[in-house]
Amino acid sequence: MRLHKENLGVKQRATELLWSLSQYHGNRFPISQAGVADWALESLQRNEVSDCSIQAGALGILRNLAHVNSQGIVDANGIRIIVRAMRQGVRDADLTRHGCNALSVVAVNESYQERIIGARGIEVVIDGMNTHKRDSFVQCAGLNVLETMSTNSKCKDRIRESGGMTVLLGAMINHGPDIFVQQKGCALILDLVDSDSVVDSRDMRHKIRASVLGAMRNHKHDGKIQNHGCAIVSILAEWGQSQSITTAGGIDDIFSAMAIHDRNKNVQKRAIGALHQLASQSLHAKKKILENSGIKRICSTVRKYSSDSELQCSGWQGLKYLFNDEDVDVTPDILATFRATIADNGKDDSVVVEVMGAMIQLATSPENKAKLRDGEVDITFASVMKSLGSDHPSLRHLHTSFVNRTR
Repeated sequence: MRLHKENLGVKQRATELLWSLSQYHGNRFPISQAGVADWALESLQRNEVSDCSIQAGALGILRNLAHVNSQGIVDANGIRIIVRAMRQGVRDADLTRHGCNALSVVAVNESYQERIIGARGIEVVIDGMNTHKRDSFVQCAGLNVLETMSTNSKCKDRIRESGGMTVLLGAMINHGPDIFVQQKGCALILDLVDSDSVVDSRDMRHKIRASVLGAMRNHKHDGKIQNHGCAIVSILAEWGQSQSITTAGGIDDIFSAMAIHDRNKNVQKRAIGALHQLASQSLHAKKKILENSGIKRICSTVRKYSSDSELQCSGWQGLKYLFNDEDVDVTPDILATFRATIADNGKDDSVVVEVMGAMIQLATSPENKAKLRDGEVDITFASVMKSLGSDHPSLRHLHTSFVNRTR
């Protein structure tokens, strides 16, 4: 290859062969040891943009070899070389895709993410995504880079400042049927919307809501999308979007996720958290949840995962807002859920506080008070209080309130 480095035909065929060989994991280390990464970087530096297939192939080789020798590539100034090649060949979709794939592998090592920022790699990735909006492979590769880097606060800020939110929402809208774009898009949104102030545009919040609910509807059977989608809905509800989420059918989407992924604890946990936020922020959402047997659905999940304290707290917080309605009756289902939670979490004061706070809300009518007494809820609480000891003023206060309200 070095003897024929000016012969583009030879070089193109050699690049294709090395890219193909480096696709296999077992070949990567010996190929890397033979100095192929250095050769690929040299090809990029020679700026042979007259044949973008060579540039794309070289980037593809670097992506594959980075799995076994990312340090060698980085030490050879590889990040800046890759970014420059992407910038110069931005109009070629294959080159852009392979460049994004190479950066995403290198970015797995968090210590290299600062160098990608310094080389303005995030801006180049976003520029490539904007240039190839209709190419789902480029969109997925670009989102993969951004999502890999979005756990770093500096990277996160740079993604936002460079228009990352706009480009990722555009990718999700343009490529609704593409499950990989939707997975990466939802995961990246969840990383970027970590505070109310970062998305202060009403139009942007509307686009986030529409994109996420659309992803959840188009890919009902994908647990990752449902998990991330429910988490984002919960955040949007905290931002005052409960009414619009409910009107857009978001509660139906959450119930659908719970039904289809009934064995996925993470989806159930995120779904219950979303229902809790929606019910606490909007009477319209609360009514919709009640009308769709929300209490029964939440109780079923709480019983199923009674040993998960985080899910228990979230579930009972949601039930507390739903119980605070004069039309809610104490049912055997509610009492069974109460007993299951106490049986597995009676020594966890954080869970017991939530259970007490919820059950108090049911003491609204003589009939409900009688059912609570018949269900020995007070006796159970008294036993839990004794086992936890006396150093729990909040529990004592709740227990006293419960006794007074159920008389």
